[in-house]
Amino acid sequence: MQHDIPPALGEQFWLKVIRAENVVWKPNMRSARLVVQASLGNVSRKTKVLKKSLSPKWDEAVPLLNATAKSTIVLSLIHQSRIKKSRDVSIGTVELAMSDLLGKTGEVPVQLESSDNQQTALLYLQLVVKSATDNVIELIRSAEQNGARITHPSGHAATDAIDSTLAAVQQSGDLYFAVQTLFGKLDSIKPILDDLATIHPFVSAAWTMASALYRVIDKQFKTDQAVVELAEKLSDCLDFALDAEQVRKKLEGVHSTVAKLFDQITECCLFIREYTGKGFVGRALCLEDQQSKIDAFVESLDTLRRYIDQGITLHAAIVTAHMAGRVNRLELKALLEPDSIGPQERRSCQEGTRVSVLRDITDWILTESSQNVLWLHGAAGSGKTTIARSIQDYVLRLERQGAYLRFERGKSSPDSVIRTVAFQLALYDSRIAESIITALENLRLDTKATPIPRQFEDLLIGPLTACSGSISGPVVIILDALDECGDAGTRVPLLRALEKITRLPSTYRFLITGREEADLHTTFGSPAWSTSIHPINVGGCPDETQRDIRKFLDSELRESSGRYKDPQRLAKWEQNIGKLTEMSLGMFIYAATAAKLTRGVDSFAMLQELVSGKARLESLDELYTTVLERCGLDWKTGTRIKRFKDIIGFMLLRKAPLVVSTIDDILGLSEEQSSCAVLEALRPLVSQEPGKPVYFWHTTIFDYFLDPKHKHFPWFIDASPHHYSLTHQCFAMMKKSLRFNIAGLDSSCAPNKAVSGLELKLSTIIPPGLCYASFYWAGHLCDCNAKDPAAGKLLEDVREFLLERLLFWVEVLSLLDFKGRDKIFIAVSQWLQNSSFTSETLVFLKDARKLLNIFDVPIGQSTPHIYVSMLPLMQPEYITAAHYHPQIPASGIAITHHGTRTQSPRLKTLNTEYVDCATFSPVHQTQLACGYYDGGIEVWDIESGEVTSRASTRHNNHVSAMAFTHDGKKLVSGSGDGSIKVWDMNGDSEEILCSNGQRVHCLAISLDNASVAFGSACSGIQVWGLNEKTAVVQPFRTQDTFTSVAFCPGPNNQWLASATVQGSLHTWNFTDGQTKEFNCIDGKSYSKVIFTPDGEQLLCGSDNGQIYIYEAATLSVLQTLSGHTSSIHSLHISPTTGYLLSSSGDQTMRVWDIKRGVVLVEPVMENVTIWDAIWSCDGQHISCIASGQACIYDALALPANSCRELITNPAATNFPLRVATISSSNTLIVAGGYDGSVTMWQMDIDGTWKVLQLDGRHTVLILSVTISPDEAKVVTTSYDTVLLWSINSEPSTKTNPRNIDTHHLGGFAKFSPISPDLAVVTGESVQIYHSGTGNLTATLRPAMERIVSAAYSPDGSKLAVACEDGKIRVLDCMTGLAVQTLRGCLDPMIYQVTLSSDYSRVATGIGNQLRVWDTYMGDVLFDLPNAHCTSHISSVAFSADCTRLLSTSLDTTIKVWDTTNGMNLLKVHRGHMQDVGSAQFSSDGSLIVSSSIDGTVRIWDAAEIMSPVPTLKEDGWLVDEQGRLLLWIPPDLRVSLLRDAAEIDVLRTSFSTRVDISNFKEDGWRSGTWASGVGKV
Repeated sequence: MQHDIPPALGEQFWLKVIRAENVVWKPNMRSARLVVQASLGNVSRKTKVLKKSLSPKWDEAVPLLNATAKSTIVLSLIHQSRIKKSRDVSIGTVELAMSDLLGKTGEVPVQLESSDNQQTALLYLQLVVKSATDNVIELIRSAEQNGARITHPSGHAATDAIDSTLAAVQQSGDLYFAVQTLFGKLDSIKPILDDLATIHPFVSAAWTMASALYRVIDKQFKTDQAVVELAEKLSDCLDFALDAEQVRKKLEGVHSTVAKLFDQITECCLFIREYTGKGFVGRALCLEDQQSKIDAFVESLDTLRRYIDQGITLHAAIVTAHMAGRVNRLELKALLEPDSIGPQERRSCQEGTRVSVLRDITDWILTESSQNVLWLHGAAGSGKTTIARSIQDYVLRLERQGAYLRFERGKSSPDSVIRTVAFQLALYDSRIAESIITALENLRLDTKATPIPRQFEDLLIGPLTACSGSISGPVVIILDALDECGDAGTRVPLLRALEKITRLPSTYRFLITGREEADLHTTFGSPAWSTSIHPINVGGCPDETQRDIRKFLDSELRESSGRYKDPQRLAKWEQNIGKLTEMSLGMFIYAATAAKLTRGVDSFAMLQELVSGKARLESLDELYTTVLERCGLDWKTGTRIKRFKDIIGFMLLRKAPLVVSTIDDILGLSEEQSSCAVLEALRPLVSQEPGKPVYFWHTTIFDYFLDPKHKHFPWFIDASPHHYSLTHQCFAMMKKSLRFNIAGLDSSCAPNKAVSGLELKLSTIIPPGLCYASFYWAGHLCDCNAKDPAAGKLLEDVREFLLERLLFWVEVLSLLDFKGRDKIFIAVSQWLQNSSFTSETLVFLKDARKLLNIFDVPIGQSTPHIYVSMLPLMQPEYITAAHYHPQIPASGIAITHHGTRTQSPRLKTLNTEYVDCATFSPVHQTQLACGYYDGGIEVWDIESGEVTSRASTRHNNHVSAMAFTHDGKKLVSGSGDGSIKVWDMNGDSEEILCSNGQRVHCLAISLDNASVAFGSACSGIQVWGLNEKTAVVQPFRTQDTFTSVAFCPGPNNQWLASATVQGSLHTWNFTDGQTKEFNCIDGKSYSKVIFTPDGEQLLCGSDNGQIYIYEAATLSVLQTLSGHTSSIHSLHISPTTGYLLSSSGDQTMRVWDIKRGVVLVEPVMENVTIWDAIWSCDGQHISCIASGQACIYDALALPANSCRELITNPAATNFPLRVATISSSNTLIVAGGYDGSVTMWQMDIDGTWKVLQLDGRHTVLILSVTISPDEAKVVTTSYDTVLLWSINSEPSTKTNPRNIDTHHLGGFAKFSPISPDLAVVTGESVQIYHSGTGNLTATLRPAMERIVSAAYSPDGSKLAVACEDGKIRVLDCMTGLAVQTLRGCLDPMIYQVTLSSDYSRVATGIGNQLRVWDTYMGDVLFDLPNAHCTSHISSVAFSADCTRLLSTSLDTTIKVWDTTNGMNLLKVHRGHMQDVGSAQFSSDGSLIVSSSIDGTVRIWDAAEIMSPVPTLKEDGWLVDEQGRLLLWIPPDLRVSLLRDAAEIDVLRTSFSTRVDISNFKEDGWRSGTWASGVGKV
């Protein structure tokens, strides 16, 4: 179809993003995921994401629909994070004027720069100019292809609607006529509208909307013929109403249908108002199928009129303009975590009551105005909720309810309100859902952690404003009983958020109800809200309220009054109803309760008693008392009173709504004792319907039962003992219902989600009472006073539960996907700590919490692995596992542990990404602030592992330094963008203190919290006042970059200390300018400087790993702490013990006693560089930053070092290993690491491997290790030196190396098989040394080519060398001359090369390709392009007999090949967890020794051929070939796991675990009987 859009709409621009080059991406980051974003004002467009390429090619055009030739766009190249809750990383940006692109043909290169003005990418663009017609067509096609942001039918239907709209622009005269006709007819029907109000007060809304419609259309100069016809249809449909008698006659049987007609008229008017309000261009570019909507409206009006004419009731819903679209409810629920408790059942207003209030509210909803908040307030019981429900019914019929929240006292939290509103709005319309999801992704929001006002900004204001043009209004959000949501204190942030409602489009209308509490009155009565809020006082018209109450009573008691035929008795009845109306004093709850009480056998007598003489009830309390006195319950029998109190006490204190059967189940009531009879007797106070939750009619009933002034009544409820009884009943319920394998699962190999029918089955096997007890037992426990002597019985309940049913309870939580287990543990731990009992139960609970946190993910995925994986793998180190393990059936998997294992001191790893720095609050011991690479800041609770708050704005570059003020009230952060920000931790407000454009490297806060000092490269050290917000002294400058700054505590608090990259140490009195300077002893850089708490000493960390302790006053060296082998990254002193915590580039943390100069604990390894390590304020926790993540440690669980000096032993650490080799007798293994360390193991007489003590090391990575044939010598080569080691037979004796070569570095070495000669190959030469003396005996230079491999002949007389020119030269060892040159067979620049011992074969690895040549013939024996299909080959090695070839890869695999045909001889070995650096056959070919970056050496049986080995996946699951779940391996066991019979041993670890699955049965875990009996902790 051709689209004739008028030229007046102009031309529009599209930006074609072609490709990018020279992208700068940090090598330590993960693989890039690149996207280009073009921003014009507040509108941004993005290209698709391209992965794993630094030269991406998009060739994609994005629209710039609002751009002009004078516009400026901002282009950004972004790395989009894989994790939704994480943040994107900006690589580079540029501002670009459209004029720079106009008129240019072909590709236009644009340079992008980072925030520090570094060039980061070159982007190639092209500007494309298109007509508006092309734009519309392309947008429609795009929507059709993507199914994306248009949730309604697109393509031809949408463009047809545009065509019909444009074709009808000349029909405006018909529209005026049609609207005027409609208006006249509505005007003539006005006299009967009041009568129609008896159907429902919302009927008058049609009149209101039609009047408003006329005024709107009067402003519209052109419109569609289709809209004209709809207006005519509305007029025609109302013709029936001109005869009032006819209407009245037909109303009797079709009330609901007539109401639907007026609802439909209202909806049609809303549609026309919305449509005509878009303007000409807005309608022309509208992509919705408006014609189909109009057709549906017309059909609905015709149907309604026909049914009314025929007197038939129509049950179908009306047609609305709102089109919701499909929404992924589960995704939204996971993202927003809304409140899951739905609204209670409540009644709407009686017909004919509250007419003026309802009309006022509907007029406000339907009339366009700036007042988008209606505050409906009044006294308790005045009917606010009933009015809100009536409005809800109305907007539901119109499909205009965006959200409805009914708050309940004690159960509703302000924290979840905004998230729940956003969730319901997203379900209401898919366009809103998409806008909210986009906001969550772009802002990387963790919604629960975001402050409530910020949630309102990010989840409501931003998304709703973004899609306001496509959402037809009104959209009504109802917040009912706001006064019941939290209390005045907890509501503060919510009310601050609601003040922002005025910034929302007027499309969204908030109806808020509540009592006029002081905080609500202050907020909604504020003068600032006067123009934006529409207040309605429910009690503002007492006469009308009394009339409504009288109508209500007449209606409620109509059946009773109908019994009385005697005129006098009927007159008396009417008189008493009038008195009761007066007694209600405007409270509908009073009238409703009295009506329920009056209905019965003798209603007349009851009513007479209520209103007469001394029995006259003047208050709600008196009325409630009368209800209870007259309810017929026995108030004299103690057992019956107790049962009443148990039932009502439970209803008052319950944590969730429950039906009668569940209440009986929890309270242990039999069918004869059911709560049903008690609740039935209390019908005036309680709502009870079959299958629905039971609830009190009003919150005043809660107050009545719990008010101490009623304690003289038998029905008074004392909350305290009921808290105890409810807790006991929860434990009793779990004792009765929890059991092993409650779901009857057959196999442990399948995840829960793969079990057919499990979800349906759970509803029957886990009854509601057990669900309630499992979810809320801890809440009831914490309601009890832990110090009360009566709490002793509860302690026994807790103990019995932990020892007998803990794991069964975990089963239920796993099956129901309950996420609050850890919060329960935290709450119960705190309760136990507060109790007056010192109990081992607390120890057991903490152990169970730590254990279950480790296995949280796997047992959530597959419940049986509570027993299959967790217990056998974690006992006996964990008390919980050791206690329960003897009681479980065996699964058939044999698990054996070797060595000494201790619990890891690591408690958890926070779900963070790209953390640059962190700091603990000095006040709140569990509060940790993290600063991120993308400039964001979050505060975590390390106990719960959740974000508690987040800075609403980010720095424009990474957060480089942070510190709390010492009172914990403010957090100060510095960034690579040069800015210093101050965050108020109480009010969540943020401000920029200063910004100088120079990266902030360090900062510190003065002890009085008055000043912040910070250092940068060019601006020196600056000191700013936090209150003055200006510099308090002139900067202290040097020609160097500052790395650290610290305020001196104590009496010399006017002094600062600072350190620089070039090794200068300065102290500076910032009050008088006096300075002192000291240069580092060894010329190294100072990386960190801190004062001791008394200010007497200054501690400095150096690049060489030393920690120097200076006297602060003189800068004289007092002591040096040695132990770290790489640069010191952080120093921090515990505020409680004074111990020093240090972290280093050597991948360790260490704890020091400064006074004695000793290490208190063994080094804590992270296997990656630790950039920061800090104490919590109570000294019980340590946080370290490694690989961009924050890891939390239990400081009290760190392994003790017996207060002695640390003996550096590389075998006790896990530095990445590069190479390893084994001796000819298979009794000596040597490994070399990337850090330059050397480790040697010698087999003891008992077959175990003993570590030899070494006294020496290289300083950089090791290139090769070689053992002499007699096993007396070892040579190691590195880029720094060649070391020759003599092996001692006594392992306890230290082995000292000899430096034999410092001139020819970077090669490898080979021992002669028969002589003491040692060949050291470096570059183009071979140096021959005598291995006994270390003397150089000869130098061989076969060619001017780099030597890449070498091998001695079996008799030692010849040495073959493979050179980079592709030739292999055979040298005579005596003369050094080449006696043979073999044909070329190597590719240039191949580093993975090996030569067979008889030099008949040469093997090379380049990339993932493996190739083997016959060296004599020069033929390729085999070529495997994808020998290791997923990663590069890291090493190749021949067996001694040259028949087999080993290859290792960075994909963690080891393979063995037949050298004649390239067949894979053995299965793929995957024992290592990380890149395999090398592997080598033993001389007899029976063993394989491999080394890895994971820090281990593995010994394999080379001849072992077995069934396929289970695969250990990255997520820790051990699976078989079919992908079935066998075991989940915790992180600390993975590196040393032995899962293959071919794996003989794993070295360089103190503990290993062997898993044998040969006898595994998938149903073995449930066979047998669960052992009974309670063990002791």
